[in-house]
Amino acid sequence: MLTNQHLYEYLEDNAHSLADNWIEALDQGDKDDLSVIYTTALIRAIQTKNNELHGLLARTFTEDAANFQKDLDNWLRTISTEIEYLQTPIHFIISAFYRLQGNYIEAINTFYQSNCTSYSAEDLYAWTTSIYTHMEKIILAF
Repeated sequence: MLTNQHLYEYLEDNAHSLADNWIEALDQGDKDDLSVIYTTALIRAIQTKNNELHGLLARTFTEDAANFQKDLDNWLRTISTEIEYLQTPIHFIISAFYRLQGNYIEAINTFYQSNCTSYSAEDLYAWTTSIYTHMEKIILAF
């Protein structure tokens, strides 16, 4: 387990802005496609699920692996039956998850840069590897 309460708190404090970044990161073609497919309400529903995922991912740094995996599996089961995801072309879902992963890694790097005297490069590597591993499981679940 990669217990780090400070990293968890930092990620929790920034979860909402991280989740909001996914729509701004879409290229114009994707934005045009999404606006044809979705209403604003549906896009907001997907953003809500992204917010939940950010909160869940942050907990990987405070919870034991078994509890975290159980919660992640429950989240995946929930979204796999929701209309917003069932109607979304798979390339949009995968692209959104990769953007989320990139945003998360960037946030972890920012945290590390601000606290590099307290943590080692090995800590940074372990944190980012954990996110890559969890995001891989999420993407493969789709």
